[in-house]
Amino acid sequence: MPVFLCSRCESRERIYRGNEIDNRRFADWTYDEVRSLAEYQRSYWFLPFVCAKVHLPQATPKGLHCGQCDFLLTWAYDWTLDWTWKKFDDSGGSGLMPKKPSPDPLGAISIALERPDVPEKG
Repeated sequence: MPVFLCSRCESRERIYRGNEIDNRRFADWTYDEVRSLAEYQRSYWFLPFVCAKVHLPQATPKGLHCGQCDFLLTWAYDWTLDWTWKKFDDSGGSGLMPKKPSPDPLGAISIALERPDVPEKG
């Protein structure tokens, strides 16, 4: 699984090996850890873990399992397992509080027009 880091963290040219990532936690995970990871995978603000074919694997006690290609990732970042990521959920970790997109984007920007007064015929 490729590892992506922001440009402020380290050089973009450097490739990180798995043994250099010190905040990985390996399965077996508890029920609460699986719940945290499953919710993280569905989060609007974070990029989820994906398999090599870019499917979305499901959190299980044994790891993140992709039912479409039988991929199994047996580790996750510690902060995805202990609900720490929820502290940043609405801002994506940026510290800014952007608005979530409206479920009805056209309705959110439309203006209600009133009919002009039409004189009665008489």
